[in-house]
Amino acid sequence: MQGSSNGQAGQDDGSAAVLSRVPDWQLLAFLLLVAAGIHAWLIATTSVTARDSIGYIRYAHRLETESWQQILPKIQQHPLYSLAVLGLSYPMRWLEGGVTPQGMALCGQLVAAFAGCLLIVPMFHLGRELFDRRVGFWAAALFQLLPISAEVTSDGLSDGLFLLLLTSALLFGVQGLHRQAPGRFVLCGLFVGLAYLTRPEGALAGVAVFLVLLGMQYWPALRWPRPRLAWGAVGLVVAAVVVALPYMLVIGGITVKPATNIILNRMEYRLPTETSQSKDDDDTELRASQEPSPLAVVLGVWWVDEGKSGGPPWWWGLRVLVVETIHAFHYVAWVPALLGLWWFRDRLHDRPGLAAPLLLSLLLALILWRLVLKLGYLSERHTLVLVLCGSFWAAAALVRIADNLPGWLERRFGRPLPARAQAALGLGFLLLLTGWCLPATLKPLHANRAGFRAAGEWLAANTLPGDTVVDPFCWAHFYAGQVFQEAAKPQRGSGTSYVVVTNSKNSHNRLTSLPAARELARQGTLVFRWTPSARQLKRYRAEEVEVYAVPSSRTPRKS
Repeated sequence: MQGSSNGQAGQDDGSAAVLSRVPDWQLLAFLLLVAAGIHAWLIATTSVTARDSIGYIRYAHRLETESWQQILPKIQQHPLYSLAVLGLSYPMRWLEGGVTPQGMALCGQLVAAFAGCLLIVPMFHLGRELFDRRVGFWAAALFQLLPISAEVTSDGLSDGLFLLLLTSALLFGVQGLHRQAPGRFVLCGLFVGLAYLTRPEGALAGVAVFLVLLGMQYWPALRWPRPRLAWGAVGLVVAAVVVALPYMLVIGGITVKPATNIILNRMEYRLPTETSQSKDDDDTELRASQEPSPLAVVLGVWWVDEGKSGGPPWWWGLRVLVVETIHAFHYVAWVPALLGLWWFRDRLHDRPGLAAPLLLSLLLALILWRLVLKLGYLSERHTLVLVLCGSFWAAAALVRIADNLPGWLERRFGRPLPARAQAALGLGFLLLLTGWCLPATLKPLHANRAGFRAAGEWLAANTLPGDTVVDPFCWAHFYAGQVFQEAAKPQRGSGTSYVVVTNSKNSHNRLTSLPAARELARQGTLVFRWTPSARQLKRYRAEEVEVYAVPSSRTPRKS
């Protein structure tokens, strides 16, 4: 590695000497062990799965039991993650003796966690391609240790698989840009298509790489021979289309996601009129059990009442985007990311592939900004790609600071440090600055929702065929096994309705069906109550959950 004076992230002294003696496979093995430990802990301490996960599990069940040509245009998520959950569910069924809510939830978490751990490999190699192997190592470590990325890739969500495929596409695209290798663009296109099959914004990686490839032709030093340029561009586009086109033909368009179609002006949507910025409810992209409610109420952690947002909408949207991105960086890591962008701004001349993650981040930021303006919501989850790309510049800045720290101390105190002390100091600094958030990262997932799982498992043991579960929160409905019985709907009035409500100060004003459920519960009898312990109440603000039984004769009929 070269000194930082000529633009490299590290130097051949201090902590650089420690990693220089370790082969790549050992560095990757160490990171994989750390990531596996974090994900295993988070999965083991999960109280309930994410609400989004219930939707994905429902889709997996429907993909198994219904015709794909009929169901794919109806489900509101791209199918690859649900298919992976379905595939893993077969060995899980053999272990558990059948389909269970707990087993399916675990399948969703295992798919996300496995992909989240494997994400280390393309991140390490992409960091080495953009900067050097030290930056690749610390960027992968930083992203794994950040709370939002660890939590999301340990939950039953598509983000882990999406980030793995997106980063792999970026890696092959950047390698193709640097090596003038058309074959790498074919691999890039394949992973772009797979990322798109997971989430529609996966196509942005291909757009970013393609635009950088075209932009390089304006600089003589970076210009490609025309035949090689044609082969690279065609290989990228054709490979992506081959993977994505069958799905697009089945759904008859680009995407089935409501949020994306609203952004593209293909669906009408009106912002909610109630001002709220409550973060007490978990973020969820789809209502998991009951239809429908305003998207921002279901999806968002932010929404705005027009005229009360404290400024013009464009400014409010920009502020929301910045705040949520800072939160996803866990309040601190965005600072070295900005420093890295400034310190290594000249590297674009030698490493044009750096423009690909930058352009991808810019495109996604513009889309998220429009998402806020159109739907009035955003969450930390949506900014994970920005965090992933920013991790490389944050790691480059931290490595540079670590390399210069011994020299600064020597000038400050007038006493040189031994080589081993320099190495220990630099390594300790990097470990501290990447692992400072580990206590927050290891917090149990959804511990405040434990009562809903207890209620769902009680319902699974005590309900009869024909009974229904009215659950605005979705978790008890899921853990009662109702998701797998939705295809066989009982006739109205054939059984008892069990209503799940909470006894807490949180009004849950984003759950629009909750007032009706509470009104129905008043007509029934309390049959189950879960009360949090003092520790659960103080540390996690867990809520008391109640279940009321309402006889069919008292259940109001829909007109």
